[in-house]
Amino acid sequence: MSLNRYMHPRNPYKCKPPDFNDLATRFADFRAHCSLGSNGRVFVNFQDDGAVRSLAKALFKRDFNLEIELPHGCLVPRVPQRLNYILFVEDLLKLNHIDKDVIGIDIGECFS
Repeated sequence: MSLNRYMHPRNPYKCKPPDFNDLATRFADFRAHCSLGSNGRVFVNFQDDGAVRSLAKALFKRDFNLEIELPHGCLVPRVPQRLNYILFVEDLLKLNHIDKDVIGIDIGECFS
């Protein structure tokens, strides 16, 4: 999972990346896609679509209290990066003094 210094300052994942141990304890579907390393850390294979899908669902539930369905065959949002994108868009709206209700469409993720 790509978390780095270029993440938005208000992105909570910037300073505290997802804790895979905690997520594996809370979410059985995610736990099924995890493996335990010899150092006791939980590892996720990001090449496995099911693992990425279950990670996204777990993060949406834990951090936003949202239960979502992610259709197979569509790209799966990487939650920290999508939140980063939303925070930067929010900054642009504030910078341009746009304080009305805004409706946006993000095309390209097969996810809404």
